[in-house]
Amino acid sequence: MADRTRALIAPIAAATLLAGCAASQQARDVRESGFLGDDYALLRPGKDDEALLVYRNADAPWSSYDKIKLDPVTIWAGEGSAFKDFSNRQKLADTFYTMPVEELSKDFQMVDELGPGVLHVQLSITTRAPLCAPIRATFA
Repeated sequence: MADRTRALIAPIAAATLLAGCAASQQARDVRESGFLGDDYALLRPGKDDEALLVYRNADAPWSSYDKIKLDPVTIWAGEGSAFKDFSNRQKLADTFYTMPVEELSKDFQMVDELGPGVLHVQLSITTRAPLCAPIRATFA
């Protein structure tokens, strides 16, 4: 279930983060990093202005969510990844955590515990290398 939640949230989180970027470019291709576990099969190719891969649960009770629990950001880096030796990983993860909190808190109560009405969001920074592993389990 946790993996399905990640797949459900990925497009929302990406849209939130990209909304704060004045000039952004979409990736031309996508490779699995391992972040979604077995849930890559749930993704479909995006259309028009959508992300390259999309998952939408038509039965999700979106209107019932009035709180968000945002987990600490993870960075997934494979062998040879620039993130392995990147000295500002913590700053990057902090920024990647702070940006959506600032935006989401305008419309939702941010909480630390799961419960009724809480949407659980997990964000990750991944590299293009396949079969990545988290280089640090929690950043926040």
